Amino acid sequence: MTAPTLEQYGDFQAAFQHFNLELFGGALPDTMLTLARTRHASGYIIPDGFHVRGVEGGDKTPEIGLNPIRFADRTAEQVLAALAVEMVKLAQHADGTGSPDNYLNKDFYRRAEAMGLVGGGTIADMIPGGALHAAAMHLIADGWAVRYVAPKVTEREAQRQVSKRNSKTKYTCPITGQNAWAKPGATLYTKQGADAGQPMQAQAEG
Repeated sequence: MTAPTLEQYGDFQAAFQHFNLELFGGALPDTMLTLARTRHASGYIIPDGFHVRGVEGGDKTPEIGLNPIRFADRTAEQVLAALAVEMVKLAQHADGTGSPDNYLNKDFYRRAEAMGLVGGGTIADMIPGGALHAAAMHLIADGWAVRYVAPKVTEREAQRQVSKRNSKTKYTCPITGQNAWAKPGATLYTKQGADAGQPMQAQAEG
């Protein structure tokens, strides 16, 4: 039986381990790989994304997330390049050279160029003949592929989602800080706010 989770995540785990050994000397820590739809980014890292349940203050497991919506119109090489971008950012975090806001800095581009990686924002590519390209071609020759892709959002659906978001306003109680969403112009109270005569206040989008 086909197990999509095992196939998809197994392939990315294999790619992570291969790149870690070939490009980073095995220095990157064990990492949780996730697939998450995001509006703009091809990927992201959360350095302290996970910890073992019930072990507060213990070792943290970093998270690398990749956006499956971006897989549909990209080659296997470009998807692997997106993984490499996040691995470079993870390496920067490990030695303290990354930007606090995760923006790509000069050190990122220096490392990326050294391994044959160009770009790194919304799209990245490999330089033919570079170390990254060689490592990726080894994976692809062994059968690595992007097996599952998320459907792209149509322009009509994107407009519908924007209209849906705009049809509701966020309100916050000045007493408790509790949030609620309702139509613009609504008058809402929490119990504590009603006792104090303070309605929930509409929040500006931003």
